[in-house]
Amino acid sequence: MKTASWADLRAFFRADEWTPDRTTGDQQFEKTLPGGRVLRSKRSMGKDDDALSKDLFKWILRVQLEVSEEGFWNAIRTSRSHYRPSRPDSG
Repeated sequence: MKTASWADLRAFFRADEWTPDRTTGDQQFEKTLPGGRVLRSKRSMGKDDDALSKDLFKWILRVQLEVSEEGFWNAIRTSRSHYRPSRPDSG
C-alpha cells in the first residue's frame, strides 16, 4: 500500500468535491452523498509533505472517506469525484 501525505488528502477532498465545514476552527471537511448521508473528515495541521502512517491511511479510507485505495488515487489522478453507491439507512 502506498501511503498518502496530507497534501494528497487535501487533493482528494478537492477532486471528490468535499466542502470545508465552516462551523469549526479546524480543517474539517464534509461530503453529502446522494442518499443524504454526510461523510466527515478532518485534515491534520501537519506539513503537506508529512506522510500518514499506513494504519491511519487505511482507517481514513475505510471509515471517513468510504473509498478504496484505488478509488482514492484515481480521484486525485483524474480530478473526478469517486462514485459511492447509496446505502439504505440502518435505522
